[in-house]
Amino acid sequence: MAILMCHDMVLRSLGYRPCVLASKEVVAEGSEFPVYLFWFQSTDSGSRVCVDPGVSQSLSLNNGPVFRKYSPVAVDGDRFALGVKIYKGGKMTEFLRDAKIGQALWWAPKPMKTRTTGCSNVGLIAMGIGITAVLPVLERELSTNPTSKVVLLYCNRTSQDEVWVEKIKTLSETHTDRLTFTRHLTREAVKATDSEEHISHDRLTPDVLAKYFAGWDPRDSAFQVVGSKSQKRAVGRALGEMGFKQDLVVRKGLF
Repeated sequence: MAILMCHDMVLRSLGYRPCVLASKEVVAEGSEFPVYLFWFQSTDSGSRVCVDPGVSQSLSLNNGPVFRKYSPVAVDGDRFALGVKIYKGGKMTEFLRDAKIGQALWWAPKPMKTRTTGCSNVGLIAMGIGITAVLPVLERELSTNPTSKVVLLYCNRTSQDEVWVEKIKTLSETHTDRLTFTRHLTREAVKATDSEEHISHDRLTPDVLAKYFAGWDPRDSAFQVVGSKSQKRAVGRALGEMGFKQDLVVRKGLF
């Protein structure tokens, strides 16, 4: 008991707060790995979850021996939601998949340097589950910067890997003059409806990126790129070659 109390005190001193798993559901079967939506409820007496999903933040989840950072996709009072891809052998992801409702964990917000862009052009590029970090930023950009033009490229192997596409389509229909949304499905067969569905099968090569961003003013453009390290490096390098300054090619949040 004394060891547990000491453990709890250490976590609290590091900014962690207790929470429990409130619900979970599969939101995408995935071509290889499924994606779950997990809702957690804070059990810290009288506290609200001070995490703004529309600001680029990560949230550290701790189950004792393992902690991981995630981007919250929704907050509701003392509850917050995470979209998580369940990788084979993933210590935290498989723990969450198998956890029972009511499982106790610890969470802590990890704010990053972030602000609204103030730029006329905003490029958002999400690879796979990276959409969990990009979608809240997209919503915030559309609601707080009414004059910006936004391009969202959402890249997956197949449509089975996609999540929240209908929500993004609704945003696109609401902001038809501001938001360009294209889905890149690199391992899915070409269909006759691809054009009207704004689906491309191209990988994000420098030539493909140039189709979207070549006419942008580097002094008035900002980017958020979310994916694996190699994907972010490749896209960042391509954008840099197009003249965009590296301090605007953002990998960990829009600033």
